[in-house]
Amino acid sequence: MFSKFFLVRFLCALIAFSFVSPSVVEAQDSTKSSKKKKSSKKTKKEEPPPEEPEVEDEAAAKAEELEAAVAEEAEEVVEEEPAAESVFATSSIADIEAEKRAEKIAAERIPREANFSGAGLVLDTTVLALGGVLTFMGQDLVGTTDPSFGAPQRGSWDYDISLKFHGDLAEGSGFLFGVGDIAGYAVVGVPALALGSTYLWLMLNEEPILATQSRNVDHAFWGFFRTMAWTSLSVGITKTLFARQRPYQAFVRTAYGDSDVNDSFVSTLTTFAFASASYSSWGLRDWMVNDLGYSNFAGTLIPFGTFYGLATLTAVAQIYQQEAYFSDVLVGGLIGSLVGNLVYATHFDHLGTPETRISTLPYFSEDGAGLALSGRF
Repeated sequence: MFSKFFLVRFLCALIAFSFVSPSVVEAQDSTKSSKKKKSSKKTKKEEPPPEEPEVEDEAAAKAEELEAAVAEEAEEVVEEEPAAESVFATSSIADIEAEKRAEKIAAERIPREANFSGAGLVLDTTVLALGGVLTFMGQDLVGTTDPSFGAPQRGSWDYDISLKFHGDLAEGSGFLFGVGDIAGYAVVGVPALALGSTYLWLMLNEEPILATQSRNVDHAFWGFFRTMAWTSLSVGITKTLFARQRPYQAFVRTAYGDSDVNDSFVSTLTTFAFASASYSSWGLRDWMVNDLGYSNFAGTLIPFGTFYGLATLTAVAQIYQQEAYFSDVLVGGLIGSLVGNLVYATHFDHLGTPETRISTLPYFSEDGAGLALSGRF
């Protein structure tokens, strides 16, 4: 009985389990899943956050690399800045110089009376005329037609140069086919023509003929006029006082001339050539450097080399053609250079701007009255 009863109970339980087992299993599964979820939640909560230091380290490394690159570029820029500054400074200096030249060119005209008074120009005209009279007629007027200043002594270097340095004594050929005389006339004539025509244009049009010229070119003309006037007087006085025979007279070289006028000292053409060269070189130099923007070296070398070179060629031709001794052209060159430099220095500043730098002032004292010279250099 026990065994049958047990078997019946087992079967009943089995049948009941077959009906209720899915729900129970599902409940158990759900319970287990919920437990798993809870446990997973707990696990998630308990799990430490993901390791981010590696990402931060990479970002920091990239930031450091970027900072290093920026620093290198900054260093390169700092190294290049001096060159950039020097270029800027150079351009600034050039701009400033250009502005100064433009201001000078566009400046108001300085009245001629402020630099060359009317009385002064009347005196210059008188001096020029007197110099011409003395040069051509002074010996007759004073009575020094006989040579009072003879030829150099035999055996002296002055005598030997004129004795040996000459052209064809039969034909009287000129130095370099006459180039020396042409050079002398050109050194005087070209500046006179250029300044005279420029001054005339200014008078008619109220503006200089060239846009790069100062509006005070009339001062340059009157300065040249004054240079020629006082050079003329210097030549006339020396020729009248010394009445020296020319080499072709002393050596009887008639192929070069037969004049009986003793006017070798000083050489007229040489003296005028150096006077014009001195004055014109300074004027052209200041125009090239201050108005056209040439460097000091080029602006000085070109005019001085050209004008003084032509004047020297003139002096050599005078000796070669037996018209003057070496001492005649040497003293004449010194006189002309002195007059030309003195006139320019007393009427123009270092920029070529008209400015009277020497003036005469009357003075009175117990002993009498007179004129005092005051200068500014």
